[in-house]
Amino acid sequence: QLALQYLPSFNLGNMSDADYARLKENRLDRIEPVHDNNGLTAEQLQPHFMAKLASRRGREIAAGNTLYGPHRDDLRFLANGRDLRTYGSRGQQRTAALSLKLAEVQAMTVATGSAPLLLLDDVMSELDAVRRSTLLTALEGVPQALLTTTDWDDFTPEFRARAQLFTVAKGAILPLSA
Repeated sequence: QLALQYLPSFNLGNMSDADYARLKENRLDRIEPVHDNNGLTAEQLQPHFMAKLASRRGREIAAGNTLYGPHRDDLRFLANGRDLRTYGSRGQQRTAALSLKLAEVQAMTVATGSAPLLLLDDVMSELDAVRRSTLLTALEGVPQALLTTTDWDDFTPEFRARAQLFTVAKGAILPLSA
């Protein structure tokens, strides 16, 4: 029942479509997050869920954590009706995930009136040059973002000039000039 109630109160699919369109350079028609509930209602899912919990109880105790539940669900993305996990390139998969993150920032800003901090860890290394450039342009509309990298060359000189740069050396965070 919790998984059914945890559907977003905003249309994340439409928000992520706009961000995906910017990042993908129109290579795919549409992206949509998919929530699998097999068309069942909460009342219909409850016995199934309880049986799964009971059957995995011993393994969960041995593992020391839960192995089944809505918090363990995967979020699938479809592009042109095809699952990106199976049929998408790594770049398409990363682009879908980034579009969701950008849509989340937009949705949280609208819902709370305050922009969240967007954290992106070494995201540029898995994007081609066109997607990197487009992501940097999209980030201009994000008030707060923290990006990590192992390669400064992934960032344009213009982006570096606008950003506050830091380096980590011997456990210390030090300012770095652009």
